[in-house]
Amino acid sequence: MVMHPEHGCVGYFSLLTDSINLKPNKELKQKWESKGIRFNALPALKIGRLATHKDHEGKGIGRTMIANILLAVLTSIIPKAGCRYITVDALPNAVQWYEQLKFKKLEKAKEHQHNVAMYLDLEELFTAFINKIKETVGDQGHASTGHPPFYYP
Repeated sequence: MVMHPEHGCVGYFSLLTDSINLKPNKELKQKWESKGIRFNALPALKIGRLATHKDHEGKGIGRTMIANILLAVLTSIIPKAGCRYITVDALPNAVQWYEQLKFKKLEKAKEHQHNVAMYLDLEELFTAFINKIKETVGDQGHASTGHPPFYYP
């Protein structure tokens, strides 16, 4: 929950475990098969709910909640459990907002679904993050270890 000292709850989110079924998602299936990996499903963490109070929309609260989710995934979830993707069943009017955050639409087997299934590939996100660090601080490595400044064993 995102609490404001005067207005109370201005936003909240919930998370749950999920997976991406590769059978109807040919692009992802081909990506993994090209690496010699033949899975039926891939591990994910789903954003079950993400909402900002209507009086506080457009103030960056939603983006801040997404940033907190990604931080939790990086620091608490990935070190303990497999998680390659973040998924969400976006309301149709929120699809463009998620696309701005680099989520992509999933191909879904269910035609009658009202929400739009989307995913965020954490590897792409973290690769972009590491490249930004390299761009900012350089790739000269740590003086004592020779490892790049972003190295984490």
